[in-house]
Amino acid sequence: MVEGPAGIYAAWNLFEDYALKGSLPVKEILHYALDRLLESKTVSANLPAQGVTTLQAQPSGNRWVHHLLYASPVRRGQNVEVIEDLPVLSGIEATVAVPEPVREVYLAPQGTPLSFRQENGCVRYALPPWSCHQMVVLQF
Repeated sequence: MVEGPAGIYAAWNLFEDYALKGSLPVKEILHYALDRLLESKTVSANLPAQGVTTLQAQPSGNRWVHHLLYASPVRRGQNVEVIEDLPVLSGIEATVAVPEPVREVYLAPQGTPLSFRQENGCVRYALPPWSCHQMVVLQF
């Protein structure tokens, strides 16, 4: 793999290799390359490996909704994955790049306000313990 002004070139199909073999070193190589290419990320969170985070703009409400999901699927039978346990996650922190000042940050649907810091075009906040799915609203 080499990096130059035009981007990063890998001499083999990293994504296919990871999809077929699930190799941890290939996953780390992909993370490294993507981090190098994406100098500024829109959203990040310190979720465990199976965690998923998305950001949904709701212009009519002048807000963004940050979705965080976590479940650990277990393989059962042939080509079947089920979710048997939903552990409680704690210590999860998130950073969202924002184009303008945020007035408030709160959990949805609970409405619980979250303390946050806004600096250098980013909002940072920590979530209280949660399980399966949590929404965080960034109100502009």
